[in-house]
Amino acid sequence: MRFLTVLEYFMLQLCFYVLVWVIHEYTAFLLLVIIPPITIAILLLSFVFQQIDPAKIPKSYYGYMLATIIAPILVAVVYFSLTGFNQEWMWE
Repeated sequence: MRFLTVLEYFMLQLCFYVLVWVIHEYTAFLLLVIIPPITIAILLLSFVFQQIDPAKIPKSYYGYMLATIIAPILVAVVYFSLTGFNQEWMWE
């Protein structure tokens, strides 16, 4: 079985987040607020645990986690720069 490379995973996530932003901005914003902080916490905890007790975590794991953090933020920055930060659902 062939697994996705970090770049393929990143591109897949970009496509997913672009699709979500286009379909429903509010849901995409909630995903932006929820997923990166949780992923950052998991990444930091795994890094700390790796330093305490080496468990041979592959380097690609950290790449996948960084892709999970960067993809929604990058799509949101591009989306807000194109449409402006003043969204209708923010003022309802």
